[in-house]
Amino acid sequence: MWQKSCRWLIVGIVLSFVATGCRPAVRFPVAAVSGRVTFDGVPAARVTVQFNPVGSGEVGPPSVGTADDDGRFTLQLCRQHAGAGAVVGEHAVSIAGLEAYDEIINMIRSQAKGPPNGAGDPGQVPTLKMPREEELPTVRIPKRYQGTLLRFTVPKQGTATADFDLTAK
Repeated sequence: MWQKSCRWLIVGIVLSFVATGCRPAVRFPVAAVSGRVTFDGVPAARVTVQFNPVGSGEVGPPSVGTADDDGRFTLQLCRQHAGAGAVVGEHAVSIAGLEAYDEIINMIRSQAKGPPNGAGDPGQVPTLKMPREEELPTVRIPKRYQGTLLRFTVPKQGTATADFDLTAK
């Protein structure tokens, strides 16, 4: 008899944990998203495209993709929500190009000069490699495209036409 009571006590404890936050993460509806980025009519090769869900409450993880040499990209969910696509709904879209690498390239160049005033052991500085030209984006994207200017609504059925034609002006 006491075994049945103990079993119900354990079930009750497990249910209380589930009810107070030990439940699985909220799942968001996700759809496949791909598209193309052009800059003044020319494919924007190797730029980074990021979709950030907008709305009130918990909106889901962002998605990111890198354009190929023809400017085409496919989004992947970020963080532990691995997988293809983006959360269904409205997104603020940010697109970054060569300008995103400026700080990294400057760090690598300053590292090549050695530590300031000869201080420190250059052997302790982590070695960073200069990205090869064929790995870098082909354009500098104006700052206005790196905020919330661009919007896109991901439909439930997904899309292959999340296209953005950016301009220098």
